[in-house]
Amino acid sequence: GIEKSYEEIAATDFPLKDEIDTEVDERIGAELEIRGETAKLRGQQTPQAEGFEALEATRERQQVEQLADDTKLNSNQWSGDVWREKYADRQRGFFASSEQIKEDFQITFDERKSPPKSVNAAIDAYFDVNIDDGTFNLPDGTIDWDKFFDAKDAALKPLSPSDKKRVMEWLRKFDTPTVTEFRKAKDVVDEVFETPKYVGLSLEEGEEVDRILFEIVPKMQTAQLRQGVELERGQAVMAAVSFVTDPDVARFLLTNFGPRLSVRRRRQRGRTVTLAAPNVVNPERDAILIENQDLLALFYPDLLARQLSREQEAGLGESAFAAVQR
Repeated sequence: GIEKSYEEIAATDFPLKDEIDTEVDERIGAELEIRGETAKLRGQQTPQAEGFEALEATRERQQVEQLADDTKLNSNQWSGDVWREKYADRQRGFFASSEQIKEDFQITFDERKSPPKSVNAAIDAYFDVNIDDGTFNLPDGTIDWDKFFDAKDAALKPLSPSDKKRVMEWLRKFDTPTVTEFRKAKDVVDEVFETPKYVGLSLEEGEEVDRILFEIVPKMQTAQLRQGVELERGQAVMAAVSFVTDPDVARFLLTNFGPRLSVRRRRQRGRTVTLAAPNVVNPERDAILIENQDLLALFYPDLLARQLSREQEAGLGESAFAAVQR
């Protein structure tokens, strides 16, 4: 049974309070609704009550629009990146509309500070992550949504696994089925990027390797091409290593992506043969991508296309392969 008073529960555990309110509403909800309609007819409805009705109407409209977008994604009218952008825009719009309604109808909530280390304290920290405070702005003026959602997730880290599960279910109780799947896909993406990409390197070292391979090297090749010179990737890597301060990263780049002349050779049965380049990509990371290919293909086809080799792409299932090839 529940040992705490309703007031104590309301102060420390919003999800549990919501469960109690829902149970009470199921028992006497019809009577309360009749009373509310009667008050409205008599002109006795408070501005705050009208505000809460407006908030509910906004939430319902937002869900209808989300379901329409979900249909476009699931019928292949939209790609995953388009759906993700629309979802992010709608979340921001819903937040802005809700804040405006609270201001218009003077809806205020109890400002008492939640007890330290309580479930409510973590929830307060979750909602204190503000999209408009400038922390998540990118140089081009757009929002770094991954950083924003990561910050909200970090706010719930103090909770136990069971409490976090309850809180997440409470926060996401209005999610559509497709949004629920998207959250699973995002968890997979987080797992991918928390797993070192290259064998023998840390996450940070792997990021530096990718910075050289996918930012510095292409810029160098483009610059040379403008001068009429075609610079092979291996030569560009050798030149780009001068930008690397970590000797382990520099050695890794030269050994595995340097000029073709640096490829190791050996004598075999009287002939010189080229040794096959070792697989430098962490197989654990590849396994995560392959095992979750359908989920990622729906929401993050661009990620699969970037992270998998041509041979791995060819081995994808029909739907995942089609999404990557769009």
